[in-house]
Amino acid sequence: MSQSLEERLSEVLPDLPAEDLHAVASFAEFLAGRRCSQEGHGNRQLSREEHAQMLATLNAVALLSLEEGPPVSNRDHDRSLYGAN
Repeated sequence: MSQSLEERLSEVLPDLPAEDLHAVASFAEFLAGRRCSQEGHGNRQLSREEHAQMLATLNAVALLSLEEGPPVSNRDHDRSLYGAN
């Protein structure tokens, strides 16, 4: 048989008065209930169009790292920061 939340809290917080223990347990149950109700909203299925758009965006971002640009030298940057040497 499993322990109730209040019983477990009384073991962890033995000096807490009973009414405070009940308040903490009630608040924890409230938060757990809210989390469960919010999780249902995050599990909706994407439409084919949304899925295709997400994949296209991810592919475009991945392609950015494959582009080759001109060779880069930090000399100009260093000269502007530290002066000509």
